[in-house]
Amino acid sequence: MTNQCTMKKMYLVLALSLGLMWILPAQNTLISWKLNSSALSLPTPYTNALRGLAFERGNGLSKLTFSATYVQAHNWATEWKEEAEVDFFEFGFRAEPGKTITLTSLEFKEKRSSDGPRTAQLRYSRDDFKTSTILTTLNLPDSINLRTHHIPLNLVTDSRENLTFRLYAFDSESEGGSWAIRSETLNLKGTVATNCPGLNSATQLRVLQTTQTSIEVEIAGGSTHKLLLASPLNDPITYPFDGKAYTGDLHYGNGDAIAGSSTYVLRITNANQEVVSVTGLTPGANYQLAVFDYDQSTLCYADQPGIVAAMTLCPPTANSVQGFRYSALDSEVGVDWLGPNCFDQYLLVGAKHPFTGIPTTTNLVGAADFGTGSQVAGLGSDVFALYYGNQRSSEVVKNVENGTTYYFALYTLYNGQWSAGEFFSATPEASCVPGTKERIFFNEGHYLNAGVDQDEGVEIAGAAGIDLSNYRINIYRVPPGPTIVLVPDREILLTGVIDDEGAGFGAVWFPIPDLPDSHGLMTLTNMVTGELVFAVFNSGPNRLLMLSGGSIQNLPFQRAVGGEGERDTDPPGLSVQFVGTELCPLDMTWNKLPHTRGYLNIAQRVLPVELLSLAAERKGDQARIYWSTANEENSDYFLLEHSTDGRSFRPLAEVKAAGSSSFRLDYEYHHLKPVAGQNYYRLRQVDFDGTTYDHGVVRVRFDELGGEKWTIAPNPVLDQTTVQWSGTAQELLLSDSQGRILRRIVLNPQAEGGSQSLQLGDLSAGMYFLRLLYEGQVEARSLLKQ
Repeated sequence: MTNQCTMKKMYLVLALSLGLMWILPAQNTLISWKLNSSALSLPTPYTNALRGLAFERGNGLSKLTFSATYVQAHNWATEWKEEAEVDFFEFGFRAEPGKTITLTSLEFKEKRSSDGPRTAQLRYSRDDFKTSTILTTLNLPDSINLRTHHIPLNLVTDSRENLTFRLYAFDSESEGGSWAIRSETLNLKGTVATNCPGLNSATQLRVLQTTQTSIEVEIAGGSTHKLLLASPLNDPITYPFDGKAYTGDLHYGNGDAIAGSSTYVLRITNANQEVVSVTGLTPGANYQLAVFDYDQSTLCYADQPGIVAAMTLCPPTANSVQGFRYSALDSEVGVDWLGPNCFDQYLLVGAKHPFTGIPTTTNLVGAADFGTGSQVAGLGSDVFALYYGNQRSSEVVKNVENGTTYYFALYTLYNGQWSAGEFFSATPEASCVPGTKERIFFNEGHYLNAGVDQDEGVEIAGAAGIDLSNYRINIYRVPPGPTIVLVPDREILLTGVIDDEGAGFGAVWFPIPDLPDSHGLMTLTNMVTGELVFAVFNSGPNRLLMLSGGSIQNLPFQRAVGGEGERDTDPPGLSVQFVGTELCPLDMTWNKLPHTRGYLNIAQRVLPVELLSLAAERKGDQARIYWSTANEENSDYFLLEHSTDGRSFRPLAEVKAAGSSSFRLDYEYHHLKPVAGQNYYRLRQVDFDGTTYDHGVVRVRFDELGGEKWTIAPNPVLDQTTVQWSGTAQELLLSDSQGRILRRIVLNPQAEGGSQSLQLGDLSAGMYFLRLLYEGQVEARSLLKQ
């Protein structure tokens, strides 16, 4: 798999010109990517001042296809959402030591298929896309003609960083659409700065005085030109780039940021002695200031600056906490906070009713068990101290009642004075994840398929309204061996809030490239409480184990739920999903099904339409799709979509719904022109307010448009399906995904045509296979049990 999160391979193309130097081509092209069937993804540098990074695909795309004239990929997202975060082309370079590269433009030519993406976005990053900046957005016209792009740049870099670019594309008319870059047109242009001689700063800095928000400093001596910078003390000063001019501002944060860091330019001066006041600083915070002498004609900056540190003064009154977060759990509420730089004590208080005010006493005892700490004077009755101290900045409030809203406030005490309070409320709810206090869990994932892996990631499901920024995912690799050793791979901080997809539950998808194919561990942790919420251990090919609560050191898990994993023969578009009738992982198992990224899995959904059945069958050269509902509420219409690959669906028809109904209703639609081979049909229901719900996918296969010898309907199936055939048949076999025969049914070999009903309610959800022996031949077809 392509690793999008680690250092890329470097390629350096060496060439000799007079044995000493590179000859740059016209127009200062520094590096290009040929992107044809011979050069493939390798870069072609035209200067020895840099090393190129290979051209790569994002993990959401199909395999890169190279020809003599283009490189292209399929599976671009139909809209900008989580999936689109891994749909991109990536390329870049790193300057050699002692060289400074200034980029002036990017050029390339591209074209899309008729159903390809309609919007592209160019971003760059200096930290391997931990963070990034948008450079421009391109509208791609609905045309398959070749287009030329010339994008001006003004980026400076040196050997301290990779400078990488990504071309994201989305708004595709179909995920099956393609986007292509013309071979030998992707070029970065710019200039290379001459090496700067070693230079030390002779200028000295001296702090004269500080206030709560400013530092007065004297700049004295040294060369005629000086650059003054500042950064927080815990963030090292980022050095300026040779060859680049900067703009300064003495209000911290208003001048140029060096390479996007927290180092800001304050002042450019040629005075031999000058006193300046740096403003806009945080009270009680430590800063470092640095001065670089530089040569104005070459913009060569000193290798070693003059540096001084200083701390702003604390205010005479108490400041409130700078931020906090909380997590409502089962009979508990976890809270943590970020205090101001200057404080003596923290105070967390709580009550069963709203309150306001400021404490009027410092004689307090805090207790995490609600109602057992001191009552806090000045805040009204029955307001209890939950934490009072300065040893930590977190607390888990215990013994609170589920379903009851509690009200909290955070204060700081400084110099005998209380700060204003920061108020919030939380409602604990019963857990549905065994062994934890949580209502959140891994619900779906994808990590392995045939060919190049696509759309890897994980889905988090749980109660609507849960703030995911309180959680993180950790990924570990487990090397082969007799003992289990966890090797940390990545930590991913989550964002967003779980939506409500029915009955107060929802799901959010997080794309995560390069997940371990086998022998890996993924954990979900609440950062407020530190609790391990959920873990999934891939213990080998086709085997997943789940743990809720406990410790990852307990591998192999003692309390675990197993299930079917993924194989390198699985087609793209499948994922492993929790299957069961509950909205929490109580009695669920893992199964492979068509993906439902970012939505609750089909069997988990509580929908405004109660679907009794969904099926499809062949009727001559047409496909009949039919379904029945038991109840409908606020239902506007059904949207039927068609696909030939099970991944990229296009609208086929809208069927008007009943609006509201409490009795059985039957619907059907005839697709007049299905394609030869497999046809997939997805049913979606749309409310009057525009909310859309997925109801599943069914398939009809047309081996040859002129008559199919046998059919399975419905497929997918909930409880019962029927096999029909023409001609004579002798035997019907049902087997699981491992090839084990579950049922063998002997048929009447004298009958001309027939049907056989199969009751499958006792089988677990998953993929099965039916084999029919008819007219001396055996044919197998897949059957999806929901």
